[in-house]
Amino acid sequence: MSVGIERIFAILEEKAKNDPQVRCTKTDVLVASIGSGLTVHRLSVCSTLWNAQINAETLYQETLKPQKQLSYALDNQIPFIIFIGEKEAQEKKVKLRVR
Repeated sequence: MSVGIERIFAILEEKAKNDPQVRCTKTDVLVASIGSGLTVHRLSVCSTLWNAQINAETLYQETLKPQKQLSYALDNQIPFIIFIGEKEAQEKKVKLRVR
């Protein structure tokens, strides 16, 4: 009897989703923004993190709702979220949220 490799992977993937030890991404930090026109700032923070050998990513749409970004981080089990708003961009600061 043959189960099929696709079925085996589907079962393993489902088990992995329920295991808190298994993450679906290597990303440690999601760089998010509150407001529009902050893509350059998000990418700058990502670049700084990458240079420090920290796995970071950002979503590439120009204007995103904070809830969508937060949901993305939670769904992908990303432990840290850096939020950048207009005030933070002017002050060259960020806000860090730990999941």
